[in-house]
Amino acid sequence: MPASVKRTIKTPPYRRILWPTDFSPLAKAALPHAVALASAADAELVLLHVLPSPAMYAVPEMSGAFWVPIQREAKASARRKLRALEKKGAAGPSLRTHAVLAEGVPFLQILRAAKRLRCDLIVLAT
Repeated sequence: MPASVKRTIKTPPYRRILWPTDFSPLAKAALPHAVALASAADAELVLLHVLPSPAMYAVPEMSGAFWVPIQREAKASARRKLRALEKKGAAGPSLRTHAVLAEGVPFLQILRAAKRLRCDLIVLAT
């Protein structure tokens, strides 16, 4: 190839961006950045919330039956919050979004979701 011909290597655009959230103000501070990146790349934005497993907070004096209604309400609340983010266009009217609710150790579930959903980028606050 002649030296006068320049080759431009473009990195492929993001197709799917993961925004994990615990619904805190700090997590929400990262959302505009995730939205901007997804909008610029015409990528899908995945909204992920991870419910900590009740086993992480297990107290020997409390039976499993105690945790069932608490976990059920926590899941319902998280689903409502994720739906609200999607409805109000967490990402704007033309952005594709996908909400995911997982349960377990948050950092492990974030990595698992990123891999399973083939996310190209994770945007989260510190």
